[in-house]
Amino acid sequence: MNDLSQLSAGVGDAEKKSPTYPPDFFSRLSSASAAKAKHGLVGSSSLSGPAEEKQYDNPAIETWLDMLKETTYEAEDILDVLATEALRCKLQAGSQNMGNQVRNWNLVHPFRSFDDSIKSKITEVVDKLEYIAKQKDLLGLKGEGGRKFRITRRMPTTPLLVESHVFGRDHDKEEIIRLLLEDDCERQTSEFSVVPVLGMGGIGKTLLAQFVFNDRRVDEFFDVKAWACVSDQFEVVRVTKAILESATHKSWETMNLELLQNSLGEKLSKKKFLIILDDLWDDNCENWHDLILPLLAGARGSKIMVTTRTEAALSSMNACAPYRLRELSDDACWSLFSRHAFPSADSRTHHQLEVIGREIGKKCRGVPLAAKSLGSLLGSKLEIDHWQEILNSNLWDLPTRRNGILPALQLSYHHLPANLKRCFAYCSLFPKDYEFDRDKLVLLWMAEGFVQQGEDNKRMEDVGVEYFNDLLSRSFFQESTADKSRYVMHDLINDLAQLVSRKMRLSCDGRLGLQKPTGFLGKARHFSYPRGRYDVYKKFESLIEVEWLRTFLALSPYETGFCYLSSKVVTDLLPRLRRLRVLSLSGYCITELPDLIGDLKNLRYLNLSHTAIKSLPQSVCTLYNLQTLMLNDCDSLEELPTDLTDLINLQYFDISRSRIPCMPLHMSRLRNLRTLPEFRVGPTSGSDIGELRDMVHLHGELTLTRLENVEDAWDARKANLTNKKHLITLTMEWSSNFELQDENVQITVLEMLQPHSKVKKVDIRWYGGTRFSSWLGDPSFSNMVFLSLTDCRRCVFLPPLAQLSSLKHLCIKGLTAVKSVGMEFYGYALSRGKPFPSLETLSFKDMLEWEDWSCPLDDKGIAAFPTLRELYIESCQNLRGKLPDHLPCLEKLVIHECKQWASPLPRLPLLRHLDIRRCGASSLGTALEMSSLLSLQISEISNFTHFNPGLMQHLTQLKRLNITDCADLNYLC
Repeated sequence: MNDLSQLSAGVGDAEKKSPTYPPDFFSRLSSASAAKAKHGLVGSSSLSGPAEEKQYDNPAIETWLDMLKETTYEAEDILDVLATEALRCKLQAGSQNMGNQVRNWNLVHPFRSFDDSIKSKITEVVDKLEYIAKQKDLLGLKGEGGRKFRITRRMPTTPLLVESHVFGRDHDKEEIIRLLLEDDCERQTSEFSVVPVLGMGGIGKTLLAQFVFNDRRVDEFFDVKAWACVSDQFEVVRVTKAILESATHKSWETMNLELLQNSLGEKLSKKKFLIILDDLWDDNCENWHDLILPLLAGARGSKIMVTTRTEAALSSMNACAPYRLRELSDDACWSLFSRHAFPSADSRTHHQLEVIGREIGKKCRGVPLAAKSLGSLLGSKLEIDHWQEILNSNLWDLPTRRNGILPALQLSYHHLPANLKRCFAYCSLFPKDYEFDRDKLVLLWMAEGFVQQGEDNKRMEDVGVEYFNDLLSRSFFQESTADKSRYVMHDLINDLAQLVSRKMRLSCDGRLGLQKPTGFLGKARHFSYPRGRYDVYKKFESLIEVEWLRTFLALSPYETGFCYLSSKVVTDLLPRLRRLRVLSLSGYCITELPDLIGDLKNLRYLNLSHTAIKSLPQSVCTLYNLQTLMLNDCDSLEELPTDLTDLINLQYFDISRSRIPCMPLHMSRLRNLRTLPEFRVGPTSGSDIGELRDMVHLHGELTLTRLENVEDAWDARKANLTNKKHLITLTMEWSSNFELQDENVQITVLEMLQPHSKVKKVDIRWYGGTRFSSWLGDPSFSNMVFLSLTDCRRCVFLPPLAQLSSLKHLCIKGLTAVKSVGMEFYGYALSRGKPFPSLETLSFKDMLEWEDWSCPLDDKGIAAFPTLRELYIESCQNLRGKLPDHLPCLEKLVIHECKQWASPLPRLPLLRHLDIRRCGASSLGTALEMSSLLSLQISEISNFTHFNPGLMQHLTQLKRLNITDCADLNYLC
């Protein structure tokens, strides 16, 4: 839909919803001038693609394109006004119809009078669009023949997300691994040596480093591995923290350098380590020396692998000669290009396309990022004319030095659908190497109006995810190496985003203050910056000039803890930015918002998470366009405004980890809610669990807390969880004070809280009933892959979980009344001979009364856990019985704090890691049955005197042996 069509539709929608205006009011808004320019606008809208390609050689076209973009923004702003006024009138009319006194909404809006002023604004925009349409002929721009852009469903996309092969780099990979594994202790001047990998941007340094890092030989050679992305800002604290988190596989909240270095030194002490420092730019000698202090604790033979674009960055490292990564050969470049262009087909079935594609591959000049990007672009349209158009594009002739962007990447951008262009350009708000969450980014796109309602009433967030996946499949995004649930943009892709959005975006690097393109401050629409520890008003005062600003986005820095923002920014500056759609103050130690926040009528996204906010002003309840409200981790927040449920457009609402005692009254009014991470059950009507009944669109994760407040099982039934088919994760949590729970009531409550059978993850905590519900373990839950039962202390028996055909991960903790695990655990799956067909990880912990684990199938020689790979048994003091006899796939076994357990281990042919601590003496099986063992850790075993004869000689694969505090051990073999 073009802007004029939207204007017309917006006027019509406002007319239908607003009975309070004169009959001819809206007809006068639909002026003849709108129809007059409609045809011209359609032509202009289709010209943005060709114009973007030609703007680099023609300043007049660049000016024309800027005018088109600015006018589009202005049209959207008018639509905002119309839609907001229509919604206000609808709510006001509904309030009147219910017999209530009409509230004083106290709307403060630049178009509140709404008659001649809004009409003149529409006329002004239409005149601009008409002028823009006429200019196309003078500039020699031709339309694209009505070509419609749409999201292309690329099947399959998964292989593109995680590369299974590094094209043309087999020799490079082997050489780098050789450098890492070679014994150079005689040449080392310290405990470690530095192996640099040097290459231009986009050449594939990071991907190659990933393959090296995950190689089995590297994994077995080094005791500890860690990865850190350094980026263009070498911050010692951040990099040290990243190394520590990677090495320990857990997060560290502290930003105290001394504490981080001490912890890292302890982790690396006397161990041979590999640390990869990716994307190093800085040659600061002092930073390097500070970083390596804790690394000196490692064992000789340790290595640091550094990837960098510039040899100067290596000057302070005393590194060996860098390994230079060259461009790919034409054949390797074509193989990579073909992999992305034909993900599910052989290129030989498209002979003519292959001929053209090989020529395009040569133009990529051996740069993998360019080949991937163009391959993904062309794979979306396997048409000869389209491929020929790319091959003959004038952008290939544009010197890279003019703007620093590879022509191949510019082509990939210019041939994106229009909606994806806006979504991608918006990501210029993120600095280089910034890791972002997919779902949170989609919320921002929705707030900015970039995501349109899908076909067949598809949810907007689902459409947004399609947008994201399309950009991901085209290599504009890539998975983070540190966290697979997050994403980053390659440096060159980030440069491209900065280029295409340069006149609409403002940024602040945290040190130099506001950075703005000369002459474009007043036209900017989006502003982002990394939070500083202390952000003063002067840092932002130039924003007063930016009357059209839509985005004020505070980004999370690498450091943790509260940051501080001048109160003048909150009370004086922000209320003036009337056109804001996105406002994020996350992470600031702010305690309140001014009442004037209610003036931001266009606001769709408000992020106050991780702040010290204590309450919200009542005026927040008039932000009718609000879609996202984030209040999670506000541990000072104790109450919400009474009319919060007036926000009927709210789709994402998060209060998790705050002090709010229960949900706002009448949550059932928020029928558009899609994401509600936590619902706190209140003790009174209006805040009870039955308020969930009409929220059929909930998806993702839902945590039900304070379920002890459900005194009537009928309320639980009204929640109607069975109709919430989009929920993926369901957590149910009662009070840990079991005296507050009536066990009979809770049995029925849990029965009534049966979720939809499509749920994938279920977590039940502090349930006070004596038995589990019949639905738990029902075979109809064929999608369930994860189940956790925690501190259900009154339950005597486990449910028949073996019947869950897709269950992969099972955690049972704190079921202190369970004494035996037997027939009831397997259910009808025993008769079918296929219990736990998919289970990979099983954990028992804090089962204080557990004595025996029986497996009825052992006598039949049938494996009850045919796919189990990891088994953890911890703090089960009374466990005496043996483990199941048949665990054919078990690779890791951990048994801790089971003092009564002294049974011999069963035959474990694939066991690779064995860790036994504070248990009774064990024979540890026979030598032949543990021949695959790589790691053996034994500590604090009473009466353990020796291994079985010959055991150690047969552990031919053993890489790590750690035996501590076994006082009775006399000899190893």
